[in-house]
Amino acid sequence: MTKQQQLFICWKSGKNPDMTNRQLAEWAATEFNLSKAPVKSPILGILRSRPTLETLSADCLGKKECRRADFLQREAVLAEFVVRAENEGVPVSSGVVVSFARAIKGELGERTTTAPKFTRTGWP
Repeated sequence: MTKQQQLFICWKSGKNPDMTNRQLAEWAATEFNLSKAPVKSPILGILRSRPTLETLSADCLGKKECRRADFLQREAVLAEFVVRAENEGVPVSSGVVVSFARAIKGELGERTTTAPKFTRTGWP
């Protein structure tokens, strides 16, 4: 489900407070043409995340998963690093990018537990 669809579930719940989570799941399956109705726990999680869903940008609402702001900041810094290196004629391998990403992790104020794992194929 997209974030927009999740927000619709929250709005439906707000307009129909007597609906159970199971009824909301069945409504969502029909309304959004889902292959099967979501189970109780995802609906509960969606309802709990309503304040966050209401603050998402229109771009993010159309997606199933939104990238965290700190990930976007890291990507911007890394992109600038790569472009600058290319402009100066410095070859940049994936290992160099990963090393630079690890180096800037602390400068961006990321905790080790929340930082993504850097691999050759990227990060989540």
